[in-house]
Amino acid sequence: MPSPSQRKQQKDLLAALQKVVVPIYCTSFLAVEEEKQQKITRLLQLWEKNGYFDEDTIQQLQNPALGLGQYQASLITEYAAVVQPMQLAFQQQIQALKTQHDKFVASLKQQQQGGPVRPAATPAEADKTPSMTTQA
Repeated sequence: MPSPSQRKQQKDLLAALQKVVVPIYCTSFLAVEEEKQQKITRLLQLWEKNGYFDEDTIQQLQNPALGLGQYQASLITEYAAVVQPMQLAFQQQIQALKTQHDKFVASLKQQQQGGPVRPAATPAEADKTPSMTTQA
């Protein structure tokens, strides 16, 4: 019979494993060919039969694409304070590059139509890209 400290260690180990089993299992399942997926599925059946993980975890493992998506969504939620400013900066950068591209295309079209030719940008100006900053 395991001692109380051994049981606590087993519970701690199981809790730690439960935190990472979904991304590890789902990524592994989705990355291999069908023959190996069958072997991985047998492992899941063993875990389910022995009751190693709670029902929610087992459901995520049974549908690897959905389980991995839910795991990723939970990370985005958990780390929203870091993710959201980065997403905003990325969107601002994309919009600035799109605007720059649209101006360049309009300039080329104008040149093709025989409109007034504007002086070309200096190499230093051409290399400038909007900086990725976040708004407070």
